[in-house]
Amino acid sequence: MEGSVDLEDFRAPALTDPATHALARRFEMATDGNPDPNPLGPVAVTVTLRNGQGHELQVDRMYGSPAKPMSRDAHLAKFRRNWVNGAQRLDEAKGEGLIRRIDHLEAVTDVRELVVLTRVEGARG
Repeated sequence: MEGSVDLEDFRAPALTDPATHALARRFEMATDGNPDPNPLGPVAVTVTLRNGQGHELQVDRMYGSPAKPMSRDAHLAKFRRNWVNGAQRLDEAKGEGLIRRIDHLEAVTDVRELVVLTRVEGARG
């Protein structure tokens, strides 16, 4: 309800927020039968107001899809938000190191160089 949806919106207290639940009860969702659980387009949204007035939006290419890719800055900002909000937070230095290594992927001679940068200290597994 803050103008965007991010990982914080899928954690408590957001998932138990009464205002969020009240808003969610006002929505009904219908699918078009597409078997793909994550289609990247087209997507249509129809909103019907209490007064009966309807608004529709069709998005042919979803932002972030191969047909409409994110900018590098937007992509990196999303990556950084994800590593901060993951179940186990990635160390900032490792995350930035991973970005640098991937930027020069052709120079990576052993995939373990990347794997080591994804490990969270104290994590099991």
